[in-house]
Amino acid sequence: MILSGGLSYDTVGRRPCLTVMHGKSTAVLEMDYPIVDFLTLCETPYPNDFQEPYAVVVLLEKDLVVIDLAQNGETAQGREEARAL
Repeated sequence: MILSGGLSYDTVGRRPCLTVMHGKSTAVLEMDYPIVDFLTLCETPYPNDFQEPYAVVVLLEKDLVVIDLAQNGETAQGREEARAL
């Protein structure tokens, strides 16, 4: 399940975020700008087929982000740190 939001309202300095839940794991991905819309990329275009998304495209107010969901056991933060090195 993928949804916009996920941080509690009492969090100081709360930023826009996207929550990705798969099985028993949950990842809350903080964004730099407000989220306008997002969609999942799947192998099949047919809604009646089994939908297993491999990526999420997130349109932000001032940016476009593509998040790879196919990487098992690796967090988005870890990928960001790896790209920064």
